[in-house]
Amino acid sequence: MLQDRRDFLRSAGAGALGVAGSLWRSPFAAAQIPTVVRSPYIQNLSRTAGTVLWTTREGGVAALEYSTDRSFSSGVTARTREFLPAETGMATYYQQEVRLNDLLPGTQYYYRVVHNGKTVLAGDDLSWRTAGSGPFTFLVFGDSGQATPAQLRVATAMLLEKPDLVLHTGDIAYASGTFEEFQRVFFNYYKEMLSRVPIFPCPGNHDYATRSCGPYLTMYSLPFADVPPPDFGRYYSFDWGNVHFVSLDSNKPLADVDRGTGKMVEWLETDLANTRKFWKVVYFQHPPYSTGPNENTPESALARRYITPVLDRYGVQVVFSGDEHNYQRTLPVFGGAAVAADAGTVYVTTGGGGADLYNTNPNPLAAMSESAHHYMRVTVQGTKLTARAIRPDGSEIEAVTLAPPPVISDLRVASAAPSSTTPVHRGTLTILGRQLSAYEVTDSSYFPPNEVNGTVVHLDGRRLPLMYVSGDTIVALLRATGRGQATVRVTTPNGWTETTTYFSSSPAASFAVR
Repeated sequence: MLQDRRDFLRSAGAGALGVAGSLWRSPFAAAQIPTVVRSPYIQNLSRTAGTVLWTTREGGVAALEYSTDRSFSSGVTARTREFLPAETGMATYYQQEVRLNDLLPGTQYYYRVVHNGKTVLAGDDLSWRTAGSGPFTFLVFGDSGQATPAQLRVATAMLLEKPDLVLHTGDIAYASGTFEEFQRVFFNYYKEMLSRVPIFPCPGNHDYATRSCGPYLTMYSLPFADVPPPDFGRYYSFDWGNVHFVSLDSNKPLADVDRGTGKMVEWLETDLANTRKFWKVVYFQHPPYSTGPNENTPESALARRYITPVLDRYGVQVVFSGDEHNYQRTLPVFGGAAVAADAGTVYVTTGGGGADLYNTNPNPLAAMSESAHHYMRVTVQGTKLTARAIRPDGSEIEAVTLAPPPVISDLRVASAAPSSTTPVHRGTLTILGRQLSAYEVTDSSYFPPNEVNGTVVHLDGRRLPLMYVSGDTIVALLRATGRGQATVRVTTPNGWTETTTYFSSSPAASFAVR
């Protein structure tokens, strides 16, 4: 371990530099070993790639060495950027960034950082595990960075956890999101966790107070696929297991949308339309539905106006926000009103990461609220998601499990003539909807199974073979079709739904759900 856990906040951290490939055995071996300013932290980790950053007081040739067996047989040279006092208000330092590709999914890697050919930092805490399949756990917290005793208590409790990833709902560095504040109240507090677990943040209004989020944008290396270049780093999405995560920025990009110049909501619509994951989890700082001193802020009003209609259209199950310094959970909400269980989005306010607490007010949409410091532990197991709000002493505010049943939105039938090389199938039935299967599976065999991931399709009581399943699509084989009315039922571990449709003799038709 890098240092005793009891002392983890007493220093600014440990980081390093290094070199790789044919370069990392470098001629700089006799050069000065640098002073580490910011310990290594994992960013933008996926199934096959990831990024590691750290900072040092001195320059030089930096690299990261890594392997799955602690042989550190692979190495990558770091890209170095110099930060001067005029930009940061701090002494000159050098930010090192290494991008790693061709990693194996669901695999533990160990790494060390080197500078001018010498190992600067190594230890069991310097590791990461790439995203894989199956169950996983993530933490969520927000409104943390006030350097209060409560922040230390929450941070210490989180160190006992073993999550796969961490989300932050904003207001990372009070009061103004400066370079110095990010170092002091974020990186110094969570460095042991950050050295082994990727964090995916969203910016808060306090993080925007310095040059429109400038320090935040330079310190984090976040996904940017399909995001308009002017907004790189402000909002993004990524997949982990069977969850599609979306991090939004409810500050400048949302204000730009209201002015008619922003692209974030348009991007969100496209992004959610293209995912096939079972779970859709969205997070941003300003809660659309909450109580407390910030419940009527312009940002929350804009979130209700522009963001929540998109979440309704695409069946987002959970939203995490901060801003209110407490814990709150709504009833399922659709169209701004409370609806039946599993028929809407659950909005969770998790702003208890360490900042001074706010009281909550009565709210007809509220299912639970408590003015308490806390963090969230969320476990995803196939078609079930359990969210626990945990106080610093380890006790639970509450635990809630979501298990949404399948939803059918459309049916499509295509016919196919038999051939000498395929069984006598009359065609395929494509079912579109939500929460149809925990994981994406394709089976191109002659005789596909009639149950995948606990998903079963019945046509008038008869099971159909399943060629393809995902969160939003099922393709089943039709061995015989006739003309007339039929009932299609989809069953998952969470329940079932059915609809009646009409089959015509048309060879390739689309049938709307009645």
